[in-house]
Amino acid sequence: MSEELRIVAVDRTFRRAEALRALAGGADDLLWWGMPDGLAKALILARLRRATSVTLPAQLIEDGWLRLDLATREVTVRGVFMPLTSLEFDLLHVLARNPGQVLSPEQLLRHAWRSRPDGDPSRVKYAVLRLRRGITRATGAKAPIETVRGVGYRYVVPGPDPA
Repeated sequence: MSEELRIVAVDRTFRRAEALRALAGGADDLLWWGMPDGLAKALILARLRRATSVTLPAQLIEDGWLRLDLATREVTVRGVFMPLTSLEFDLLHVLARNPGQVLSPEQLLRHAWRSRPDGDPSRVKYAVLRLRRGITRATGAKAPIETVRGVGYRYVVPGPDPA
């Protein structure tokens, strides 16, 4: 499916207060047991039509050193395939999508973890450390992820022969 399609089954019976609470909590749609004939199916089909018409972002990030394929979730660094965890892939994707820009731990938490910005920033520190080690192990080159003390991290596009 798609992150654009969110359906919430609230209860076996429709209750106004529960429906309002679910919508206030972030639900996009409500389905309940015993909806009028054909309504649930019509709602689902309408949401599927909307979800399939969504324009996908660029499916490939390439900078001569890194090749990040969003469709297959595969990463190649200096021509070497790099197996990454889902979180490492998402972290590298956010950094590579914003080359040269310093991203705070809170921004990385929000975009790579898709969690609230009040999450623990130490999670970012250790994930960046694991990602750097993985890149170095796979390529023998220093990872192009810089720490900007007190601010965050940035991906710097390496030259033709990174050290």
